[in-house]
Amino acid sequence: MLKKLWLNLQLFADGGDGGDGGSAATTGEGAGTDSGENIPASIPEKAKKYYQKAMAKSQAKSSAPAKAPDTVQTTNEPKATEEKIPYDDLIKSEAYKEDHEAYVKKLVEGRLKKYKGIEEQLRAQRELLDEAALKYGVDPNSENFLGVLREKMAEDDSYYEKYAMDHDMSVEEARRLVTAERRVRQYEAEDEARKNEEQMRQHILQLRQNAERTKARFPQFDLETEMQNEKFRKLCAVNNGDTTAAYMACHWEDVIPAQVQMASRKIQEQTAQAVAANMARPVENGISAQAPSVVQQDFRKMNLQQIRQYAEEQRKKR
Repeated sequence: MLKKLWLNLQLFADGGDGGDGGSAATTGEGAGTDSGENIPASIPEKAKKYYQKAMAKSQAKSSAPAKAPDTVQTTNEPKATEEKIPYDDLIKSEAYKEDHEAYVKKLVEGRLKKYKGIEEQLRAQRELLDEAALKYGVDPNSENFLGVLREKMAEDDSYYEKYAMDHDMSVEEARRLVTAERRVRQYEAEDEARKNEEQMRQHILQLRQNAERTKARFPQFDLETEMQNEKFRKLCAVNNGDTTAAYMACHWEDVIPAQVQMASRKIQEQTAQAVAANMARPVENGISAQAPSVVQQDFRKMNLQQIRQYAEEQRKKR
């Protein structure tokens, strides 16, 4: 700063005499700031008062207290954390007790609603078992109630006696025949269950294989997501697990335009390749002394019909 001031003060080095200016600088304004002894001798008399003012301003600025930086004072005191109330104490408090009981009641009623029919069925079965226990003299509250009831029913010949009378046979023959028929029915039921399970397994296997082919054609296809759609499931069942047909039927508004665009792009590529191959064929000697002019076609500005027409024209020229 002083260097810049010194360069500016040189402007006064050649100006008039410095009698008045020098006396004013030393006697008037120079009082209390800098004495004339501290002023360099190289400074002209007329510029001494400006030098004294600059030095006084510099001293005042250096003696002023430094301004504290605008920083956010941080303290090492830990932040107060909210006290966590245990869940058991919270739901037992007067403020939340009623709300908690209402929530639990609604949750239990919602979960048990779908079991209402099963409860009624179990109640009816229990009534039948109580009647059978009363008939055969079995305690329904005993631990082996069902086992004892089965033995009592097996020893009862009333059903076999009636069956033997209806079919003109002895009671023992009726027992053996009824037991054999019951075993056959049980075996047939188990065999039917095994067949249904195997059929379901084959169906799932075929469905996953079809899903792989569908995903190869439509990368965005996801079997797990589509199986949540009832319409997709019904279409798969009707079409013997054809996931591609079911997917296209459910998303035709997205699939069909994409297929048309893909077919158009493929035709354009094939046509461009055919034209390029036709242009690359060598011209036979003597046919034309002048090289044929090649007209470049911009297939991007042509629609599908124009491309097909152009391709047909090129085939006719071959």
